[in-house]
Amino acid sequence: MFPSLPHSLRAHGLQADVRTLMLLRRSLERGLVRTLGDLYLVLRGIVANKPEDYGPFTRAFYEYFLTIDLEPGETLEQAIQRSRIYQEWLEKQDIPEDENLSSKIDDFLNEIHLSSYDIQNILDGEQIFRHDDPDLEDEPEEEDSEASQTDEQPLDQAADYSNMTLEELLERLRQV
Repeated sequence: MFPSLPHSLRAHGLQADVRTLMLLRRSLERGLVRTLGDLYLVLRGIVANKPEDYGPFTRAFYEYFLTIDLEPGETLEQAIQRSRIYQEWLEKQDIPEDENLSSKIDDFLNEIHLSSYDIQNILDGEQIFRHDDPDLEDEPEEEDSEASQTDEQPLDQAADYSNMTLEELLERLRQV
């Protein structure tokens, strides 16, 4: 698993060896890595021992896992824009043509760095429940808008209410 990773990290001036792979393997076995964002955070914690290492680590991570190669004198935004993974991501998105490039790249990076913790916070039913206003009036929907909203923001359509009692949920339904 990732046999050339230590070499790739060392090529960017970072300390990495077989112990790096062993720590990463233990993290995977313990379920700490479920997304690419988790992998980034765990590896950064293992390899980047000081803030000055964050830049070289990010470059090494993008190069190794995303095949985003930063050429000399090139900005990260330029390297991402010409990368195959970004082009494939763009093809799958329903992004308006007039949206600016920086915004598209920010969306791409946010998706790449989405961690299990971030996903859990998005789906946290208790938090959604606490911030929900049961007295809020429904807005009339257009016929096609419901389908497009579901396609555009699938995480906004889901929530994990497993930490709440059935009585709390039923009471809220009665209020609504």
